[in-house]
Amino acid sequence: MDFFHFTFYTLTLLVITGGIVGFLLALTGGGGSIVCVPLLLYMVKIPDTHLVIGTSAMSVAISALINLFVHAAKGNVRWQTGVTVSLVAVVGTLVGSQVGKMTDGHHLTLPFSLLMLVVAGLTLKRNHRAGNGLPSSHPTFHPAIVWPSVLALGAVAGFLGIGGGFLVVPALLWFFRFSLVEAVATSLVVVSAMGLSTSASYAISGKVSLAITCWLIVGGVLGGVVGVTLTERLKKREDIIRVLYAGMLLVLALYMLFKSL
Repeated sequence: MDFFHFTFYTLTLLVITGGIVGFLLALTGGGGSIVCVPLLLYMVKIPDTHLVIGTSAMSVAISALINLFVHAAKGNVRWQTGVTVSLVAVVGTLVGSQVGKMTDGHHLTLPFSLLMLVVAGLTLKRNHRAGNGLPSSHPTFHPAIVWPSVLALGAVAGFLGIGGGFLVVPALLWFFRFSLVEAVATSLVVVSAMGLSTSASYAISGKVSLAITCWLIVGGVLGGVVGVTLTERLKKREDIIRVLYAGMLLVLALYMLFKSL
C-alpha cells in the first residue's frame, strides 16, 4: 500500500488500529500485535499477511517504546530486569522470526489461542509471589527454568510476529515477584526489543511498510496516553487491571478459535 494512495477512510482505520494497540500496550503491556494483525488483515484489508506481521511488529515496538518512557517517568519500570530479559528473549526472537517467514502462520492459530486461554486463566488466579515485599532483580525460580523459558517466549513471539507482551507480563509476575503495574511497565522494555528484532528481520525481506507504521504510531500515541492515565488511576486496584487483562486475552483467544474453525 503506497503512502500517497491511502484514502481518508483507510487512514482513519489505521489510526484507530494504532490507538487500540497503544491503549492495550499502556494498560496491560500486551495484546498489541495480537490485535493489530487481525485488524490490519480484516478491517483495513491489507492482503499480504507477512507484510502485516512485519509492519505490526515495528509499530508495536515503537508504540511500546513511547509508552515505556511515560511509565518510566512515573517510576514503574525495573530497568535491570527488563534489559536482562530482553537480551535473552531477543536471541529467541531472531531465530523464531526466521522460521516464521517460511511458515504459514494459520497452522498455529488453534494452539496459540489455547495458550492464550491458559495464560488468561493463570492471570485471573492471583499470583501470591507477586507483590510480596520488594520486587527482585534476580529470578525467584532456578535459572535453569527461568532463562530457557524466556528464550522460548522470545522464539514464540518472533515466530508469530507478535510483541509477546501477554507472555512477558506473566513471566515477570511469576519469575520476579513484580506487582502487576511493574510487570506491565517493565514488559514494554522486552516487547520493544523483541518487536524491533522481529521487524528488522521482516524488513530485510521487504515486508515492512514505513507508511503504514507511521499512521499506526499516530494512533498509538493517542491510545497510549489514555492507557497510561487509566493505569495510574487503577494502580492501587490491580485486580481491576488483572481482570481487564485476562478478559482481553479471553476475547482474543475466542476470536482466534472462531477463525480457526
